[in-house]
Amino acid sequence: MERKIILALNDLEIAQAIDLLRTLKELIVFLYAFKLQDLFLKGGRNAINRIRQFDGINSSHMLAMVDLKFYDIPRAVFSMTKAAVDEGADIVTVHIEGSMAMMKMALAANSKVQYQVWGVTSLTSISEEENLRNAGRSTQQLVSERVEQAEEAGLHGVVCSSLEAAFVSSRPKFKARGMVIATPGVRSEGANRHDQQRVDTPANALRQGAHYVIVGREVTESRSPYEALKRIVEDIRNV
Repeated sequence: MERKIILALNDLEIAQAIDLLRTLKELIVFLYAFKLQDLFLKGGRNAINRIRQFDGINSSHMLAMVDLKFYDIPRAVFSMTKAAVDEGADIVTVHIEGSMAMMKMALAANSKVQYQVWGVTSLTSISEEENLRNAGRSTQQLVSERVEQAEEAGLHGVVCSSLEAAFVSSRPKFKARGMVIATPGVRSEGANRHDQQRVDTPANALRQGAHYVIVGREVTESRSPYEALKRIVEDIRNV
């Protein structure tokens, strides 16, 4: 089975994150990457290295995704991306809305190592009604425009909900450039949606065209993280 799961290690201290990974045991083999936000701000390279090198379980295959959604003037994003990559990030995220120049500066931040830049289209916590009210157009229109900008900038992938993944993945330029889709806001049937608005199951997100699904609280806040992740693995095994 291909590695299709990105595990979000949010709202955890480093020791808690490592304990969680120990609990997940052999299921770690199904993880493509681990996603850091506050933990990266607290620990930087130390957090990444400790997650990759803790004793007992081989987690060295996992990529480090630093999901800080950079959105600033181009030079500032250049500096922030460079700092994240210097600290060990394999994947960084930027808000596509920032500008074409901003995205290109993120891509140019470090020529010495390989890393990916993924562009955030529209947060999955934003509803269709909010996009219509605040952006003046549907989520599909908004995401389509931003994916086109990401294609033009040369980003390696985009972050969008399952509800947009089908039309994004079918775009000729998107496919030709070998771009990928990472989908957050996924939940197993009956799981707590928390603050997410545009939600789907992990399996259906992959069927719609996502390459990776980002899972977090369903696992990290579960009374049995192992069983929660196992349920997701089983859900996507044949997709």
